[in-house]
Amino acid sequence: MCYTLDYGGINMRDKKGRFIKGHKNISGFGKGSKHTRQARKKISQSLMGKTGSKSRRWKGDKAGYIAKHMWVKKQYGKPYKCENKKCTGKSKRFTWANLSGLYHRKKKDWKMMCQSCNLRHDFYRDITCCPSGHKYNKKNTLFNIRGHRECRQCIQERRGK
Repeated sequence: MCYTLDYGGINMRDKKGRFIKGHKNISGFGKGSKHTRQARKKISQSLMGKTGSKSRRWKGDKAGYIAKHMWVKKQYGKPYKCENKKCTGKSKRFTWANLSGLYHRKKKDWKMMCQSCNLRHDFYRDITCCPSGHKYNKKNTLFNIRGHRECRQCIQERRGK
């Protein structure tokens, strides 16, 4: 085993770069400086009450998916019902659903939905045509018993009308 002097103290690795077991950290080496009590108090007071966009950690629109959902839950509360008119009302799990897919921080861009309605909404949001190429709109769209979206034109074609 070989000890070498490094930065005025004993190096904690041998010649092959392996850590030498049982070595304690040398005081002052790699620890960084600590703030005084007075400095910590000043920092604490300067950060008090700074939440949301005033916080030093605020990312705004660059925040991630989970952070935006957490923000919505904090701003508007825990979802307790499904605001979807076509919901069966059997579900007990509710989430905040983003309506536009752009995750704006506005109430009109969010809606309380049960888990099943939220998944259905997210899945169908980007699909504007049926597999046959017919447009999904209010006149041409039908929801079956399971809540799946169907094209009325395709149904008529299958029936031979």
